[in-house]
Amino acid sequence: MNESKLFFNNRDNIRLCGVLAKPEAVSDKCVILLHGLTGTGKNGEIYDDLAHRLSIAGLASFRFDFRGHGESGGGYNDITLSGEKRDLEAAVEFLKTMGYATFGINSASFAAGPTSLFLRENPGRIKVLVFWNPVLEYKWLFDATTPWSKANFGSEALAKLGRSGFAEIGKFRLKIGQGFINEMKWLKPLEFMGNMAAPVLFVHGDSDAIVPVQQSQDRLKSFKNARLEVVPGGDHGFHENRTAADRAIDLTQQFFSANL
Repeated sequence: MNESKLFFNNRDNIRLCGVLAKPEAVSDKCVILLHGLTGTGKNGEIYDDLAHRLSIAGLASFRFDFRGHGESGGGYNDITLSGEKRDLEAAVEFLKTMGYATFGINSASFAAGPTSLFLRENPGRIKVLVFWNPVLEYKWLFDATTPWSKANFGSEALAKLGRSGFAEIGKFRLKIGQGFINEMKWLKPLEFMGNMAAPVLFVHGDSDAIVPVQQSQDRLKSFKNARLEVVPGGDHGFHENRTAADRAIDLTQQFFSANL
């Protein structure tokens, strides 16, 4: 596998950082790996492992940091769902200049929202879609139905946002501004993806304490051509259980190989 770190700009003139992993044989197929909120393109190194597996299977991959994350530019007020959609658009255009023509997306957690916006505005652009523990609906977060959603999107967290101008999300306390919260209140990702013809795979751990597996089980029926694989012992992002991580990677690589 040949890897190179690359920089490119989005249309907001924010400099983004990504890593392109190329297989031995030349291919015009590329899987774009999207991290969730508070993550990076490395996604806890599991995306490094996934990139390696895709490369062995003859597929290129591109894992990049959304604005305000990792090595990409932008501050917390730049982090919005629509802004991350523009980051994804920039990544696709950048990859097209490098000769890639056929794309798949692996979308983790909160990246599902920007992915839905991209697909609405670019129908047919993505041939295959894989979700890892996706957030495809937001009401349950504001309803504080889990300890994580209460801590990060409950009344106390939103009150702090009102006082300070930002909320702090997750164990890394990533700052997000009011714009992100406002978009969560109107964006309904499933409305943008229900008519997708592309094959879709959900991969979700049954030990996910951040986005319960029931979320994927409930959303699956909104898709025409989708299936769910539940990974025993899998946490959110598959970072803690090596067996679960290997299972998630196997399922994902096989799905892209079969459909891309």
